[in-house]
Amino acid sequence: MGCTCTSSTKPPKPLNGSVELLLLKSERIVVARQEVSCVVPPRGRQTLASDALLDGFYDVTYSYRFGPPSHDAVVATLFDGRHEVLSEAFYFVQPREPSLLPTVQLDVEAVAGAGCYEVVLHCDHLLKGVSFDAKGFLPDDNYFHLPPARCKRVRFIPPRGRGFRVPGDVGSTEPEKSRRDSRERGARMTTILSEQEPRPAPPSAPRTPRALRASVLLREPGQWLFAWLHRPEHGPLSGHGVVLCPPIGHEQIHAHRG
Repeated sequence: MGCTCTSSTKPPKPLNGSVELLLLKSERIVVARQEVSCVVPPRGRQTLASDALLDGFYDVTYSYRFGPPSHDAVVATLFDGRHEVLSEAFYFVQPREPSLLPTVQLDVEAVAGAGCYEVVLHCDHLLKGVSFDAKGFLPDDNYFHLPPARCKRVRFIPPRGRGFRVPGDVGSTEPEKSRRDSRERGARMTTILSEQEPRPAPPSAPRTPRALRASVLLREPGQWLFAWLHRPEHGPLSGHGVVLCPPIGHEQIHAHRG
């Protein structure tokens, strides 16, 4: 059993982009990679099977278990016509407790933008659960996975539009052995956001409520389970929650016993 990549559009614009499927070993070794064009009309949908996309059998979800897995992670990416990332999906063949990363090269750059700061990340390894800790700043994305050799841009909204020095910490759920610089184990470094005064932001409509996302590790006997926790940005918690656990890979085979 493989995996499928499905893209759909909402009216009135069609999608003229591409889909990339990437198989990784040891966070950086490319086992297989293929990118194909994707043209989806308004209200349309297109589904691509992994075996057809990669033009070969790789047991992407490790369902058949013919020997040890050839890869550790699967990354499916949807690009637009300018090759900007529209959506990403990650699948880890054998979820496990986070391990120590080898020496990595993590580059971080921060510049002032229109009413905000923009931070650009680039690493030569796959980083899991990348998070920011910049007091008083709200990132537009947090606790995400970063594929190797791919730039990730995150916008930070400063308080009351004032520019000043803010120590920002970039971390990952993977433990580290050292914090000497961006090349050390653990891919953790400290950067200082630019002191430039951010340009005033143009008037915009009132902000709609949004949810904050945080990565968590649930301890089970003999293993760790990775999960996302979504909670409202403002207001008290309701005291109730919903756990979504769709079957995938080997479990999906046993989910349908018709």
